[in-house]
Amino acid sequence: MSGKPTGGLLDHEYDGIKEFDNPLPGWWRWLFALSIFFSIGYWMWYHIGIGASIHDTYQQQVASYWEENLARLGWTKPTNEAIVMLSRNESVMAAMAGMFESNCAQCHRADLGGNIGPNLTDDEWKNVTKPEDIVRVIRDGVKGTGMTAWGTRFREPQMMLLAAYIVAQRGSNPPNPKAPEGMAIAPWDSFLPADGGGAAGK
Repeated sequence: MSGKPTGGLLDHEYDGIKEFDNPLPGWWRWLFALSIFFSIGYWMWYHIGIGASIHDTYQQQVASYWEENLARLGWTKPTNEAIVMLSRNESVMAAMAGMFESNCAQCHRADLGGNIGPNLTDDEWKNVTKPEDIVRVIRDGVKGTGMTAWGTRFREPQMMLLAAYIVAQRGSNPPNPKAPEGMAIAPWDSFLPADGGGAAGK
């Protein structure tokens, strides 16, 4: 720091060196105060849920990447066939695992075995009879339950990708699953064309 000393000498010395009792410069004190306010804002934004975390931002970018791929293929609407075919794509499944864990695992567990929400790996479902219904439930939620609407957070292609991930986990048999709820539904493959393929597989 430059400038003439403004305070008196302190009553101690170190190796013959004496120290002036100068006040901290104003710019330093302002910088210190601003750093405290910034850290409070940063903590509120990233750690108590006001803003998206870095992890959430990454998952959104991954989902956007796959959304662009779907648009190039013309799969902009969630159809039963497209959802089932996407569930067979290992790259999509690897990408969506993180998205499910970040947004859905609290109620359904990371292995989809069910917690507050139902088990999503067995053959009995509530409010769902076909793959398209999964997208509807994600988008609109279910009144009177803990399933809130996610339609304002995710775009429709992203919900289709998330539904495909859920479809892929059917029959995965996680440990200690929640008891089945609802009614038995048809296998997902029954929603594919008779030849087992379709446009979504190209």
